[in-house]
Order: sequence, then C-alpha cells, then structure tokens
Amino acid sequence: MSRGPSGRIVVELEPELKRRLYAELAQEALTFKSWLIDQAERYIAVRGEPLPFVAEARSRYGTRDEQ
Repeated sequence: MSRGPSGRIVVELEPELKRRLYAELAQEALTFKSWLIDQAERYIAVRGEPLPFVAEARSRYGTRDEQ
C-alpha cells in the first residue's frame, strides 16, 4: 500500500466485514471516520505504556534476540 502526504487513507476490506462494521457503528451512531480516529488515538496513546503481560513475558522468556 502506498503512503502519500495527504490525510487520506484507503483500505480494502472484504464486503461482508465492511457491512458488519458499518452496521455496528450505525448502532452507536458513529461514522467510520470518527471510529477510526478514536482507535488511532487510543493506539498511539498506549504505545508508550508497557502492557503487564508483555513486560512479564519478556522478563520470563526473554526477547528473540536473547534466545
């Protein structure tokens, strides 16, 4: 997928997945755009916060580089 400087994102989904997603979003009165922005902001916000199970797994089993 190419990446340009505009704010536009083009994603190809299976038609059934798209239909189900839009149906769920409609029940919550959300647009795909507003949902995607919310999900992206949440993802970025938690990227710097280690998840407990990830930190535990790394300390218990090491990283791939350490194995």
